[in-house]
Amino acid sequence: MKFSKLALVLGATLSLAGGLAFGTACSSSSGSSGGGSGGGSGGGTIDSGMASDVTTGGDTGTEADSGTESDTGSANSPDCGKLPVLKPNTAGTIFCGYPAAEDAGEIDCPTGQECCLGGSIGGGMYAVDQCGTWSATGAGCDNPPGVDGGASTAIGIACNQNSDCTANGQATGGSCCLQGAAVATVAGCGYPKAKDGNAIVCETTATCATGETQICSAQADCPTGTTCTAGKWKIFDLGFCQ
Repeated sequence: MKFSKLALVLGATLSLAGGLAFGTACSSSSGSSGGGSGGGSGGGTIDSGMASDVTTGGDTGTEADSGTESDTGSANSPDCGKLPVLKPNTAGTIFCGYPAAEDAGEIDCPTGQECCLGGSIGGGMYAVDQCGTWSATGAGCDNPPGVDGGASTAIGIACNQNSDCTANGQATGGSCCLQGAAVATVAGCGYPKAKDGNAIVCETTATCATGETQICSAQADCPTGTTCTAGKWKIFDLGFCQ
């Protein structure tokens, strides 16, 4: 009877030891499998694999490597965006922005029409851009119509270049001029940008009136001693004679 009890105790002890050994072997095998994806075996491999993952994520996820900040300016410099370019067009054809529908091209107003940038309709909203009857003073716009007989808040654009004025009936030798805008070079970006502006008109003289900025699409549009420089104004890339 005593012998039987001793046998049972020894059997239980051996069984427990075997279970522990089996459990240890499973744990070691699982760790080796996880480490294997990192390139080795054992506990050290798991640490190495984790370090490798973190390093890879850091290298491919940085904004500097992807170019998003270096192209458009960083937190310590202006957001330059896409650099403006000169856009010569067929004489009399005036660029007027883009329609609301995606992938619908651009709005180009033909000879006999001017571009009308939609004016405010309240609540931070603006009327859609459209083409209107051409006027040398940019006054052929009604988007939106004036309130109580007043003038429309739309901005008329009679030209993008001198030849637009000639094609629409102005005497040859006139000039395309932006009114009511201050033009300055954007710091850190190197191109000029016009702020405000209430119309782009056709003047009958070779140079613009005092306070106006001459608009160009090529060097031939500018007076002697000035250079046609690509810049920005509202939704447009425009050339400024500077």
